[in-house]
Amino acid sequence: MQLDKTRAIIIGILTLLPHVFGLFALLRVLSFILTFDINSTDISVPSISSLLFGSAFTWLLSMALIVFYLLHVYESKELDTEKKWLWSAVIVFAGYVSMPFYWWYKIWKPVTAPVIEVESIAPPPEPPEEDEGKGRVYEL
Repeated sequence: MQLDKTRAIIIGILTLLPHVFGLFALLRVLSFILTFDINSTDISVPSISSLLFGSAFTWLLSMALIVFYLLHVYESKELDTEKKWLWSAVIVFAGYVSMPFYWWYKIWKPVTAPVIEVESIAPPPEPPEEDEGKGRVYEL
């Protein structure tokens, strides 16, 4: 399954969203803990509900991404059977931690420098001259 550049970028952004929300949720919970007043009975309901909604959205997005990446692994023609099983196991067991790596190596395919042939840099060496009595002569 080959994706065009726009779809690859969209998948990359969706792949990073669980990480962004995880960082946001961690900072939100830490700020709640640090500003918690023991004597106060008022609990900030909007912050808790936004975390619950965000967690549910992130879970659904993660499940959809796992399905997408597993389909991409099985439809990939560049992976042999062993690598398909390996990537499938890594995606299932490592979840959204492994997805950015798969996206980078198998979907985005970063542009590499072109390979330059040696002949284009320097002409091939000329064959050594033969000496009639001694065979080939090689110079050091």
